[in-house]
Amino acid sequence: MIDRINAAVRRRFPTALQAAHLARIASGDIGKGTLAWMLGINPDTLDVDTPDRSEIGAAEPARALGH
Repeated sequence: MIDRINAAVRRRFPTALQAAHLARIASGDIGKGTLAWMLGINPDTLDVDTPDRSEIGAAEPARALGH
């Protein structure tokens, strides 16, 4: 019975949603926090290759905001 209760309270998200988050993390669009929360793990332990942020130029944030 305890196993059923524990299984019922676990977070469950569709694999397609998890995959979409993973793709957006890999592209640099979002951070690891939400996916780590979905999986119930520490974001630092989530091993995902992300783009090097140092390659972003000074004008990139303004362009992303539509300026």
